[in-house]
Amino acid sequence: MAALPSTSDKHSSLHICHVVSLFLVLTSVLYFTAKLDLLSYFTTYVSSIPYPYGEITYLLLSLISALMLIPMSSMEILAGVIWRKHLHKAIILGYIGKMLGCWSCFIIGRLISRRKNNLNSNHYLKALEKVYVHRPHTLTPMICLAYLPASLKFYGLGTIQHCKFFNHFLPWSLLCGLPYALCNVVVGVEVGNGVDGGYSKDGGGKFE
Repeated sequence: MAALPSTSDKHSSLHICHVVSLFLVLTSVLYFTAKLDLLSYFTTYVSSIPYPYGEITYLLLSLISALMLIPMSSMEILAGVIWRKHLHKAIILGYIGKMLGCWSCFIIGRLISRRKNNLNSNHYLKALEKVYVHRPHTLTPMICLAYLPASLKFYGLGTIQHCKFFNHFLPWSLLCGLPYALCNVVVGVEVGNGVDGGYSKDGGGKFE
């Protein structure tokens, strides 16, 4: 008679299923976003909405896109494209939208981890939390600055119970998110300027 699978084997299979499911969801979101040209449609739509409703719409959709695992950098670039003639507004809105997405992912990760006992019993998370107790202000910026999808980073960071929102995550996310948002918005501004008139091959002016 064949032996029944052990509990550890079941957990391993379940973890693999979770990873595969997450990969398929993320791939599907990115594929249909590109296939349906949703970002271009979104840019045109927000640009047509009068102040302040266009700005509010942008922030809400930035939040939703972060929760749906759409890369936050794409939304920051769009802020630069939409408000390319008002750089300060583009930077502020891109930064605020990024922070709203980061904080929401962290809070949801924290709520889920409190409801799932198996997350708290995972030996990898236990080992990470032991390190986190002694070096919270080292690990938090390292995770925030890691070149990984922001939504995934902050969903995961929310599962670490010793990472306190106000003491650790909030200040470091504000500090580490600024250069990312600034660079992406500037890229969006340059893209928008190129769409408006184009640049010459030597980069010194518009096409004739």
